[in-house]
Amino acid sequence: METKYRVFKTDKDGNVTLYGYERLTGVSGTVWERKSHPNGLWVKGVFGKGLRSRFSGHFDKSRNEIYEGDILELINEVSIKIQVTCRFGHAHREVYGTNVDIIGFYFELPNGKKSFPVIDNYVGKHDCQIMEIVGNIYENKEYLKE
Repeated sequence: METKYRVFKTDKDGNVTLYGYERLTGVSGTVWERKSHPNGLWVKGVFGKGLRSRFSGHFDKSRNEIYEGDILELINEVSIKIQVTCRFGHAHREVYGTNVDIIGFYFELPNGKKSFPVIDNYVGKHDCQIMEIVGNIYENKEYLKE
């Protein structure tokens, strides 16, 4: 998986906007490159200060890259439309009767529970294939938790 970040800047009024993208490249993954537009060209360097969200390695149903902090919408297994937030961190799960601590990307459900993408879900698809990005917690203040 490519190490890539989406970079946001905050203006003097507190408004957050997308500034560009950064990634690590090179033989040993030590060269930083940046671009200002999703379809732009990569050039060497970084943007400096800014809020960064990591690329999860997943894509939504329209093949848009899913980043940490993205809000995704889907129809769950009981036909209710819900929104989940892509997060990175620890999750405690029971796997085959053993409690394990998993570190990685997960989706936070409306009830606060953590869910990992299911490869073969209730409609026979990978979870991300039924999700659609509708915003993010940085630019869409209505998604910020109180």
